[in-house]
Amino acid sequence: MLPALIVGALTAWYLGLRAGISAAVVTAVAMLVTMFVPIPGITLAIYALVHSGRPLPAGCPG
Repeated sequence: MLPALIVGALTAWYLGLRAGISAAVVTAVAMLVTMFVPIPGITLAIYALVHSGRPLPAGCPG
């Protein structure tokens, strides 16, 4: 869950506390999904999104 805390802290620094908390919760839920949902390839996709450090393009769902 360390990536969730890091994402939340950086988001809070740049966009405010409310956005940081939201980002941390979404990241934590995504990391929990990768541990418990047996969908092939989802673990790699979530870890790549969280650890890439690149934001999603504007208008992209998620």
